[in-house]
Amino acid sequence: MRAVGKARALTLIVVAKHSVGNKEGAIRARIEIRMLLEDYESRNVRLQ
Repeated sequence: MRAVGKARALTLIVVAKHSVGNKEGAIRARIEIRMLLEDYESRNVRLQ
């Protein structure tokens, strides 16, 4: 299992906002962030 944390997701958000690149990269970053946040939330629910 890969460890995913809120800090990693927030870091990706900040980096995505400040990165320079094509639109495809921003879309992929948003998808990655969404997946990381969903993974974090589901693991957090299981832990509780």
